[in-house]
Amino acid sequence: MLASTQLFPTDIVEIIIDVLAADDIQSVKSCALVCHAFLPLCRNHIFSIRLNDPTSRFRSHTARTFGRLLSTTPGIADHIRNLKYCVDVEDFKNPSLCDSLKRITKLQSFSVWHYSSMRTKFHWNNNPSQPALLRLLRFPTLTRLLLFGIDNIVASDFTPCINLKELEIEHVTAADAQSNDFLSTSSEKPIRLSNFSAGLQSATVTTQLCMTQRPNGTPLIDFTDLTRISVKLQYPDSVEASRELFKQCIQLASVYIHGMSLLFSTLIVPDNSFASSA
Repeated sequence: MLASTQLFPTDIVEIIIDVLAADDIQSVKSCALVCHAFLPLCRNHIFSIRLNDPTSRFRSHTARTFGRLLSTTPGIADHIRNLKYCVDVEDFKNPSLCDSLKRITKLQSFSVWHYSSMRTKFHWNNNPSQPALLRLLRFPTLTRLLLFGIDNIVASDFTPCINLKELEIEHVTAADAQSNDFLSTSSEKPIRLSNFSAGLQSATVTTQLCMTQRPNGTPLIDFTDLTRISVKLQYPDSVEASRELFKQCIQLASVYIHGMSLLFSTLIVPDNSFASSA
């Protein structure tokens, strides 16, 4: 099998495996087993980690099992590209969680959300795992970030995400704008998103992301390259936040707006964009 793979350039094989992984991860796992040459190319897709996910169709790792996995096979951490972490307050009693997260080095997609039957939120600035979470945001490899059910996030925490292309937020509130504290080593380049989604109860964060500037006067996020946008309108503050957002968008190709017709009618959409409501 190894000899036969030499008929194809490695980059072609890698593209084939990437396409296969999008639809059939089980086949990717089979490829990793049948050919040594495929194993390095398959690992990045196999080690997509879900922690504490109650909605997953498959068995989800807990923070403790994840810690045990990395302690026995630490090399796996270098191949984790996709991490989906459902915050469980019980994790805060487990000091090894932060150590486990710190082993990850090349994260590309990161989802953090909090699920609670009591509808409580996860306080971003007041939890033992915050340093480890902030470290993951600072990876230059990070291109996709999803946040859900989080309170008091600080806009300046996004500063190191200079290569971020996709950002999704929902049920996320911002801390007081005065609490923004930029790192002295922060990049002077703005984040240039291509895809942005602002869900319900995310108006304060959306407004801060639009208005916050870096210490050198450049915007925290430059929305001029944005081509895809999705917003959900529920209250007047979400309309105002979306209005400010649309003012900065000049290359929109796809727009999705979900909300009440009355709110939708008050939102001004640029003439060069396509809008749909549902």
